[in-house]
Amino acid sequence: MKKTYIVLLLLVLFISSPVFAIGFGYHVLEIRTIPDFGKGIFPSSLNYQFNFPVPDFVGGNTTELAFRLDNGLVYRTLNQDPATGREFSKYPELLAASGFTKDDSREYSVQFDEFSLHFSQGLLKTPMSDKDLLRVEAAFGGRFENAFENLFFMYDENHTSGVFNSSYGVERFPDNVWNGAPELKKKSDGLRSLFSTFLNFQFDINMLRDDWTKKQGVKLTFDYRYSPKSLPMNDGTADFSKLTIDLSAAYTIGSAPMSSKPELSWISSVIGADVRYRFIKGDSIPQYAIQDSIFGVIPPKTEHLILGRGYLTVFGPQITTKDLYPYVSVFGDVALSFGKELNSIDDEWITEYVGSVGLKAEFNIYNFASLWYEIGYVVRDSFSLVRHPVKGRFGISFGV
Repeated sequence: MKKTYIVLLLLVLFISSPVFAIGFGYHVLEIRTIPDFGKGIFPSSLNYQFNFPVPDFVGGNTTELAFRLDNGLVYRTLNQDPATGREFSKYPELLAASGFTKDDSREYSVQFDEFSLHFSQGLLKTPMSDKDLLRVEAAFGGRFENAFENLFFMYDENHTSGVFNSSYGVERFPDNVWNGAPELKKKSDGLRSLFSTFLNFQFDINMLRDDWTKKQGVKLTFDYRYSPKSLPMNDGTADFSKLTIDLSAAYTIGSAPMSSKPELSWISSVIGADVRYRFIKGDSIPQYAIQDSIFGVIPPKTEHLILGRGYLTVFGPQITTKDLYPYVSVFGDVALSFGKELNSIDDEWITEYVGSVGLKAEFNIYNFASLWYEIGYVVRDSFSLVRHPVKGRFGISFGV
């Protein structure tokens, strides 16, 4: 915790220093909710940043220096055996040995705070997008996490068991066996915590024009995070490197503009696909770096992961303005995990795929907030051909 206080003090001094004691912009990027927290209505985390006024170094292209903060609460699921790192879905007998039943959620709560100082520079212009064609970004940051039992223990005295305790005050696992999730091992101060620092590099190629209800083109993003134990202030819990490649493509099939306001449309339809490849290596990889998922499924945690979503979205009508409209999406998700299992004492090679289908209805309100309901069906879960019941969830999203 001393490291956390030191970092917070440095951040305050940095922001209040004479160099930056000039006006800067405050920008809320996203206010997130969790369907299982407050029934998806109350915010659970906030992502925001301070933009420092800097000139554009390359004429006509955007230069940005920003200090970003992301903090809040998330729920996670324990999917790997703490002692061995083996996947519970592949070795269900480990569930019983740990005192879990097959239907237990195995969820726990995590309070997190992440900060980062970003510098990004746009390069070149393109008529295919209203953004810069190329963008490079470098960042230095840190992340603090503290894990504890799921929040329902606070209001239901009948629930006395969870991921960490088999009954009230009785720990389920010894403190020295947390291989599957290294940040859950108790520290000397009694917390199941993490404090890691990192370097982040990103490169975008943007040829995607996004005009609210009409989208056309492709976007490619490369993101690399480096978080070794040797970085300053890293408490040694995290030691990994991670490469993520994202590809988005969209095509507007058709649109029916309003006769009175041609810039608005009664209806438009877009077909598209989002694909992600993630490669990660390291001796101690925290869950926040590998908690990838598709609708209804968390794939096995392996070195290589490919996630894909194909969708057809129908927008409209746009009500009085471009950014006030409902839309409905039909989607199909698939994920392929392959490679050595992460955080495992075994050198087991895993190749496994999962899939789901679903429908999402959403109402966008001035691009500030949206109300949504999502319903879907897991076609294939990890290491299983068993079909699963329909799952639905409601939420409210905010962003600026």
